[in-house]
Amino acid sequence: MAEPINAYNLYDSDMNKLKISFIIPAYNEEARIKTTIEEILKSIPEGFDAEIIVVDHGSQDKTREIVSEMSVPVMLHPGGTIASLRNFGVKHAVGDILVFVDADVLLTESWMHRFQEIAPSLASGKQILTGSWVSVPVNPNWIEKNWFKPLQKGSNTHINSGHMIISKKLFDKIGGFNEELETGEDFEISMRAKSFGLDIVDDVQLVAVHEGYPQNIKEFFLRELWHGKGDAYTLYSLVTSKVAVVSLFFLCLHLMFLHTFLFSEKIILQAFIAAAIFLIVMLVTIAKYRCATLKEIICNMFLYYIYFWARSFSLMTLFSRKKPVKRER
Repeated sequence: MAEPINAYNLYDSDMNKLKISFIIPAYNEEARIKTTIEEILKSIPEGFDAEIIVVDHGSQDKTREIVSEMSVPVMLHPGGTIASLRNFGVKHAVGDILVFVDADVLLTESWMHRFQEIAPSLASGKQILTGSWVSVPVNPNWIEKNWFKPLQKGSNTHINSGHMIISKKLFDKIGGFNEELETGEDFEISMRAKSFGLDIVDDVQLVAVHEGYPQNIKEFFLRELWHGKGDAYTLYSLVTSKVAVVSLFFLCLHLMFLHTFLFSEKIILQAFIAAAIFLIVMLVTIAKYRCATLKEIICNMFLYYIYFWARSFSLMTLFSRKKPVKRER
């Protein structure tokens, strides 16, 4: 493993070593940031130099104090989106390879071994954007187990920005993250990377654990409400998003049901609309979780129902666009 002094500060003078920049955006992360940094230090392979760049979004808790006590410099960037925080970190990075890690994501020993294998090809110019969809904790709650764990399959079409890896040269080439997007910046940069000829590689061997998944229905709803704003950034982004279109249809069906319930006695029409809502939720669930058990399908149908309500409400932000707000992740 690299010595802590190299991991915290700038690289040593050995020009033959590959250099890694870990970039962590943070906002009110006093409960997790120390563990995240400690796990990064454990995950730096031998023969590599590394730096950790924490970009603070104006935390109101002890995030900056905790990071400073670990001798890790903190860069304050209170304005803009989380995409702008990541870009700000890159501007100060000197690594050959950029590793974007959220403040509630923990790297693992498996990550270290796999990174050691792929780093040389990344640094030599291989045209890939990689990382993996973050894993659930060892003892997941029922939402993590049913909704998030099946997504660790390695066939996702974009890389989550909470754990994304790319060479510095390629990141600069494709133009970095879109700072206008409050959310959905990971999908957008993945699609843009594809247009530049990069391969999107969801590598399941790069195991990183997410400690910040929703713990209850309220947190799940708020998470999807926030993520849905990425689809409602413009009218074009709304109509070109499958999720947004289905969510809008979902909302319209409920409005139709409410109208028939209040102003009509057409029970058959109400039953037809209710059946259509049920069918949409069931088909979407089965399509996404094809190998799930019956119990998992039922759980995820319920979660998808909550999901579509959250995404429906988020579409309203298209008509009430405000300055990006900070969000505790």
